[in-house]
Amino acid sequence: MSTIQFDGVGKRYGNGAYAVRDLSFTIEDGEFMVVVGPSGCGKSTALRMTAGLEPITEGELRIGGKVVNGLSARDRDVAMVFQNYALYPHMTVAENIAFPLASRGASKDEIARRVAAAAQTLGLTEYLDRRPKALSGGQRQRVAMGRALVRDPQIFLMDEPLSNLDAKLRNQMRAEIIGLQKQQGVTTLYVTHDQTEAMTMGHRIAILRGGLLQQVGTPRELYEQPTNLFVAAFVGSPAMNLFRAEFRLTETGPELLTDGAVLRLDPGAPLPAALRAESGHRIVVGIRPEHLSFAPPGTPGLAAEMRMIEELPPEKLVHMTIGADTPMTGGGQPVDADFLTDLGMVAAAHRAPLIARLGIDTAVPDGPGVALHLDPRRLHFFRASDGAALR
Repeated sequence: MSTIQFDGVGKRYGNGAYAVRDLSFTIEDGEFMVVVGPSGCGKSTALRMTAGLEPITEGELRIGGKVVNGLSARDRDVAMVFQNYALYPHMTVAENIAFPLASRGASKDEIARRVAAAAQTLGLTEYLDRRPKALSGGQRQRVAMGRALVRDPQIFLMDEPLSNLDAKLRNQMRAEIIGLQKQQGVTTLYVTHDQTEAMTMGHRIAILRGGLLQQVGTPRELYEQPTNLFVAAFVGSPAMNLFRAEFRLTETGPELLTDGAVLRLDPGAPLPAALRAESGHRIVVGIRPEHLSFAPPGTPGLAAEMRMIEELPPEKLVHMTIGADTPMTGGGQPVDADFLTDLGMVAAAHRAPLIARLGIDTAVPDGPGVALHLDPRRLHFFRASDGAALR
């Protein structure tokens, strides 16, 4: 079983600062797990600790059920693909791919057989006699993957392998890596800062922020059920719309109050139980751009001001603003300034931006003032004090 288990794993430096703290999750045998997060969140450190290139200072890391904290990188039976390819410029493609086998003293016949098989799998057969400088970026990355593939490892580790490629090559290489991992069935830990890579490639995704694990789940789980404000704002492009409002339970039903305007929700709307405990408090409300629509004429809606329309066939993005409420507190407690800064929000009255994703032929009302329809079933609610999802 080529599982990877992080059990309270941490990396703490001599000055007391943490790069990674209390990391706990399991990558199952044959799973493609993507670790994603902003720069400096600890994702590359987590991968380097898995590879044995960075010492673990807290917790235990198990590969195949065996604790590997004290094992050298050479003894962990993992293969790593780096961002910068790390090819030897004086060697041919065949020699670069064969290097790990030659280092282990494999026979010439075995080396020839494995190199030929890897080259065929990666479409490199006709380039085996060339040197890296004669290859494109995508071909060089294939060579780096071939070098990892010939080792027949327990684990593939990939550290932002596509970040040096242009957009077209990235799309192509994403599909090739997905197909290769599915064909080989090798447990894979893939690190990236690109959420598109994460959402399209991973069986599951682990999101890090500031060295702490925020959520682990399938792409759909992260998109539809974010555990906090950070995940909600990080996953999705355009990002989830977020605005502040006071939530109230009244005799006529639940209401959201923002900038003096009242948005009444259907009394029968399926609201989270945890939300009801926030009655009378300010919360953060979220809705995905594709779930925003214009209210039919003469029906109540959330007042918004039109700012700009981007036409991106087959859809268009309508940029608007709504009135924000007064300086935000949650249950009488000050707002966490860190996550507000991350989200581009500030603890002061302002106009909150909203984006609606609509079909290219959707009619847009004339005039700067519009009314928006918010389906209560599509709303996300978050506690203002700590950003936790209210479910």
